[in-house]
Amino acid sequence: MNRRLLERFGLEPHAVSLLERYAGDVAEAELNLTAWTGQDLWTRGVVESLELGRHLGRSEGQGLDLGSGGGFPGMVLAVAHPAWTWTLLDARSRRVEFLEREATQLGIENAVPVAARAEEWIRRHPEYRQHFHAVTMRAVAPVGQSLELGLPFTAVGGRLLLITGSTGLRDAEN
Repeated sequence: MNRRLLERFGLEPHAVSLLERYAGDVAEAELNLTAWTGQDLWTRGVVESLELGRHLGRSEGQGLDLGSGGGFPGMVLAVAHPAWTWTLLDARSRRVEFLEREATQLGIENAVPVAARAEEWIRRHPEYRQHFHAVTMRAVAPVGQSLELGLPFTAVGGRLLLITGSTGLRDAEN
């Protein structure tokens, strides 16, 4: 898988090493971060996140991963796109604590985990309205609700990128 990642996504060897370590930590976490195991963790977690990164539309920017959970796609995108700053927003504080530990231990300085519900966070921080160049979500809610949650954060000219179950990627430009 490593060589394929290097070739297919143009990742530096250091980034591949970080993704290997991160996926291993997710797989071994006591906290139930994902139902994926083994190859599914790589295919559905890492590779689908990297595929999503192809749709960012710019080489640097501010990203928001809503419902970050186990860090897919947010943490993966932070590793693969170091010129971006990623806010990883999740309502579950234990998941956010895991993401904070991982970012610190792996030295991923462009990932900023935040514990909050999206609806509450935007009310408390109106400065983030239309702030992010890319907003990502993976199976957070049905498409209509995902649009309602994500579009307020999406900058004019930005992108809302959704991975919606078996139907795949959805891309909405604001």
